[in-house]
Amino acid sequence: MTKNKWIALGIIGVSFFIFFWPAFLSFNTTSPLINLFSFVVIVAATLAAIIVGNNEASINHH
Repeated sequence: MTKNKWIALGIIGVSFFIFFWPAFLSFNTTSPLINLFSFVVIVAATLAAIIVGNNEASINHH
């Protein structure tokens, strides 16, 4: 695996480790903004990891 793929794996790992519980498993309705913020962070981290992981493929292609 290349450096970009390790960075992408780290981004996914850290974001899921920190934000998975409040985003998907916490059914506490006292603070829905925390649940929403956690979900948005996980989606953004997933998109960032996909972009970082595939970045070198687009560089090698051209």
